[in-house]
Amino acid sequence: MKHAFDTLLQDFRAAMAIVQASRPMQRMLAGRITPQHYAEVLRQIYYQTRENPQIQACATAWFRGHQRAAVAPFLKHAAQEIGHDQLALADLQAMGLDTAELPRRQPLPTTTAVTAFAYYQIQHLNPVGYLGYLFFLEFMPTSSGGAYVELFRRAGVPDSAFGFIREHQTVDVAHNRLMQRYVADLVTTEADLESVRYALATTAQLYTAMIEGAFEQADRERAWGCAPAEAARLEPQPA
Repeated sequence: MKHAFDTLLQDFRAAMAIVQASRPMQRMLAGRITPQHYAEVLRQIYYQTRENPQIQACATAWFRGHQRAAVAPFLKHAAQEIGHDQLALADLQAMGLDTAELPRRQPLPTTTAVTAFAYYQIQHLNPVGYLGYLFFLEFMPTSSGGAYVELFRRAGVPDSAFGFIREHQTVDVAHNRLMQRYVADLVTTEADLESVRYALATTAQLYTAMIEGAFEQADRERAWGCAPAEAARLEPQPA
């Protein structure tokens, strides 16, 4: 489908226009944020990006027929995503914050919604639609990462705490090119294209809600408790 990638680029730009008009973005533009708001965003980015390599690898389990040609590049790409959560932790530490307990805690519900949707799209709708989730997350940093850095810098965030955003401004350029290959290989019907378009728009909305949830958490901190499965496997195991 020759028009598929161009259609998705148009959808991405439309989604970003909605993001720019959203409450959390308008709050950033108005300067009504502090370093604490950025720190909470980083915490939620940590939880969300921690899941991404496994989500992308999971998608390949549903590929059939000609789709199997995408398994190798998908898994290679997934491996490249490993460790990006540690960039968020490093940025928090650069702000002088203790991250020791973060891996053991629960993400905010709005963050869980982002990762849960990706699994739902893969397992219950159309695995090709996962490309919409990936498309939004790969193109957002390269299109808007610099502007976000400037807004958070104005709020008082130190330059040393932008490692996650800056890394994705660079590495996602190559991943953007990969998206063209994925779309060409996997989006072969109008139904596939509609699934990807839906997932892109949904991910943009859910990701915006994640940022708003982070801002609200920074305003009125609420404990969401321990993540038992994570905590149990982070503790030293008996010999």
